[in-house]
Amino acid sequence: MRRRIAFLTMSTDTYFIRDLIRTMGTEAAKYGYDLIVLTHFVNYTDENPYITGEENIYSLLKQMHADGAIIAGATYYHAGFLPVLEKLLYSLKIPVIALEYESELFPSCVQKSTDHFRMLTEHFITEHGFTDIACLTGPKGDPHAEQRLDGFRQALAEHGLSCSEERIFYGDFWIDSGRKLAEQIISGAVSRPQAVVCGNDYMALELCLTLMKAGISIPEDIAVGGYDGNPDIAHYHPSLTTVSHSYLQNGAETVCRLHEMISGKKTEAAVILPELKTGESCGCRTMFSEKAVLTSQNFEESQKSLIFMHCSYSSLMSSVRTLEECSWTVYGSMYLLEPDNGFQIFLCTDWQGEQDSHDKYRTEGYSKKLIRILSRSDDGSADVTLSETDPDSIPESREPSVFFLTPLHYQDRCFGICVRRFEPEHAALERYYGEFCQIAANTLERLRMLEYEKNMREQIERLSDRDILTGLYSRTGFIKLIADLPASEYFAVMLEPGNITEFDRKTQNTIAVMIAQAVNLSCIRKEISARISSSRFIILGECDGSEKPEQLVIHSIILSISELEKKYGLSVSRTLQRISVTGDSPEAMLAELEELLATRHDNETHNPYHAVLHTVHDQMYESPQKKWDASEQAQKAGISISHFQHLYQECNRVSFHADLIAARTALAGQLLRSTTLSISDIAYRCGYSDSSYFTKA
Repeated sequence: MRRRIAFLTMSTDTYFIRDLIRTMGTEAAKYGYDLIVLTHFVNYTDENPYITGEENIYSLLKQMHADGAIIAGATYYHAGFLPVLEKLLYSLKIPVIALEYESELFPSCVQKSTDHFRMLTEHFITEHGFTDIACLTGPKGDPHAEQRLDGFRQALAEHGLSCSEERIFYGDFWIDSGRKLAEQIISGAVSRPQAVVCGNDYMALELCLTLMKAGISIPEDIAVGGYDGNPDIAHYHPSLTTVSHSYLQNGAETVCRLHEMISGKKTEAAVILPELKTGESCGCRTMFSEKAVLTSQNFEESQKSLIFMHCSYSSLMSSVRTLEECSWTVYGSMYLLEPDNGFQIFLCTDWQGEQDSHDKYRTEGYSKKLIRILSRSDDGSADVTLSETDPDSIPESREPSVFFLTPLHYQDRCFGICVRRFEPEHAALERYYGEFCQIAANTLERLRMLEYEKNMREQIERLSDRDILTGLYSRTGFIKLIADLPASEYFAVMLEPGNITEFDRKTQNTIAVMIAQAVNLSCIRKEISARISSSRFIILGECDGSEKPEQLVIHSIILSISELEKKYGLSVSRTLQRISVTGDSPEAMLAELEELLATRHDNETHNPYHAVLHTVHDQMYESPQKKWDASEQAQKAGISISHFQHLYQECNRVSFHADLIAARTALAGQLLRSTTLSISDIAYRCGYSDSSYFTKA
C-alpha cells in the first residue's frame, strides 16, 4: 500500500486552496505519497444537524491508515470543532503538522512573511515616494499579523520614516476589517494616509471598494497594497499590488518537514519564490499576462456554474426509483465534472438505518465495510456493480495522486462518502461539487423514505384485516375469511397491472384505488375481494354448478377497468382458476392459488393466440347484442373452427357458445336492474330477435 499524507482543510473550491493542494500534492508525489484531502463544504460557526453530518467525514481517519497528517486549522470557522479535530489526530499517534496556525499539540509551519511584507512596504516608499503609510494587519498576537507588522516597521525604519502607532490597525483578515477602516477614513475619524498596506488581499480589496463608493479614488487619493496574491480576487478592479506564492512555498516545506518526521530523511522542498506583483491599486501597471490567465479561469468557472445551474441533473435525480437508477443517473450527469479523473460513491452498509424505526440511524463514523455503488475510472468507463470494500482500501491508484474525500449525508444522517482522484497538478474541485454531491444525498434520502414507507405500509397491512389504501380485505383479512369458508368448489380471478411500476408512487396509488373500485362493483354475488399485495388483487366466489358466475365477474371487471386502461395506457391481466377450499391451512391454500394463477398467466401469455382470444372475449362482453359466430372468429384468427373452440375453452375457461350466453345474460341483468324496459326490448338489445328464445336462455 502506498504511503499517505492526510490533509484536513476547508475552502477547497477556492483558487487559493486549490493551488495549495496542487503544490502539496506534487511535493508529496515526489516522495511516493498519496495526498488524501478530507474536507466538507458548509463552513458555519455554529452547530446544527447538517454541520454534524458534514463534520463526520473526519471520523474516517479512525478506519483509514495515514502515515502523517497536515491540518489547516485556520480554515475552519467552527472554532469549537478545531480542538475536536486535533484530539482525533492526536489519538492516531502519527506525525502531525499544524499549517499556518499555532497548536498546543503539534509543531506548526507558519509562512515567514516578515521579509516579504517589508518588500511590499518598500515598494510604496521607493517606487512611489510615500511617507505617510498606514498598516492594516490581522488579529493582535496572531503570528501572521505580527510578522507582517514587523516587516512594515522594518521598512519604515530602514528608510528613516517614523512608525506612528496611530497608523497601525488590527483587523481579522476578513473584509469587515477593510470596510471598518475605510469608513473611519471617510468619516474623518482617521486622517487620510497616502497609502495603506494590508495583511491580506481580502481586507485590501474591501478597503478599496468602500473608499471608491465614497468617491475616494484608488490610487490617486489613497494607494493600497495587499498580501497573499490570492487568485480568487485577482480579477476584481482595481487589481491589487500584492505579494504572492509565500503560502505555496510554506505548503511545499510543510510536506517535506512531515516526510522527515515520518521517514527520518531530510529533504529540500521545491523552491517557489514569493514575488511582488504590481497592480493598479498602488499606481503601477497590472501584470496583464497573469491576470489574463486568472480572468480566463474565472470565466471558465462561471460558464461551468451556469451549465450546472440550468442542467437537468436535479430533476432527473428526483424521479429515480432504485439505487441502480440513482447510480446511472449520476453517471449520466458526470459531464458536469472534470473529465480524466476518478469518481466513486460509497455507502455504509446500514445507510438506510433501522427499517422499523425512523429515528435510529448512523450519525457518527462509518460502517466496517462500505458498499461501492458507482465508480467512474479515468477513461470515463462506469461500473455500477455493488461491491463491498474496506474503507482503508478506498484511495487506490497506479501513481501517487490527490484524493478528495467528502461526506455524503442528509442532515446528520450518514450515508457514506464521495471520492475524487486527480493527478497532483490537476487537482481541483468544481465550485458546485458540493451541491452535486448533495443532490445525490437528497436522492438517497428520498429512496430511503420510499423504502421505509413501503415497509411500514406492509407491516401495518400484515397486522390489519383491511388494506389501508383501498378498503378491500388485506392479505391477512383474506386468509382469515377463507379459513372459515365451507368446503366447496370456488373460482378465483386474479388482477394484476403489469406495467404499474413505470408510474410514480402517487399515480400507482390512484390506479390501485380505481382497480379496487372496479373489483367492488364486480362482486354482485357475495364474492370475496382482497388486495393481497401492492399490485395484486383477487376475487374469490363460489361456483353454482354452471359456467357463468366467474364470467359475469370478469365481464363486469372488463367494463369497469377499460377506461382506466385507456387513460393510463395500462395492461391489467385477468387470470381465472378454479380451486377447492377445504378449510385446512388457509395460508398454504392462498400460496397454492397464487402459484396456480401465476403459472396459468405465464402459460397464457406465451400462447400465440392468447391476445386474440382474450380480445374476442372482451369484445363479446362489450357488445353482446352483435351477431357472434364461432366460424367467423376462427377464420379471422386463421385457425380451424375445432381448434378455435378448443383454444377458447382452454384460454377463457368456458366454451364460446356458453360465454356468449353469459355475456348476453350479464347485459340483461344490468338492464333489468337499471331500466324499465320491457322483456322484448331487453331481448332485442341483448341480441335476441325472439323474446321467447331470450327467456329460455
